[in-house]
Amino acid sequence: MRIKRIIGFIIVAVIGGLIWWKKDSIKQRLGFSSAANAVNKRIKGNNVSPAPSPSPIVQTAAINYVSCNAFPFKKGCKGESIKHIQKALNRLHNAGISEDGYFGPQTEMALINNGYCEEIRVSEYMKLGLSLV
Repeated sequence: MRIKRIIGFIIVAVIGGLIWWKKDSIKQRLGFSSAANAVNKRIKGNNVSPAPSPSPIVQTAAINYVSCNAFPFKKGCKGESIKHIQKALNRLHNAGISEDGYFGPQTEMALINNGYCEEIRVSEYMKLGLSLV
C-alpha cells in the first residue's frame, strides 16, 4: 500500500513538473498568454473591433530565372532538372506545385515543408530519388 502511494506521488510530481516547465507554451497554445490578454484588454476597453489580418498574398520582386546545369539548384534556376524535382515533390509528397521547370517560391516552400533544404544539393537530389529518373 505504501509503495503504491509513493509511486503515485512520483507520477504526480513528474507530471506537475512537466506542466510547470511547459507552462508558457501551454498558455500560448490555449490563448492565455500575456500578449493575447493585453490585446484583448485593449480591444475590450476601447470597444473597437480587431483589425483585419493582412492579406496572405505577398508581393515580391520579380525573379530573373537563369538556366542552372550544376548543383546547387536554388530559387531563380530553371531547366529540366528543376522540372524533375517538381515532379518528384508532387509524386512523393503531393506538393501540388506546377511542374513548369522554374524554381520559384512555390518550389522552395514545397521543399521546406517536406523536410528538405531550401536549395537542392546532391544529397537533397538523392533524397528525392532523382538519380533513378
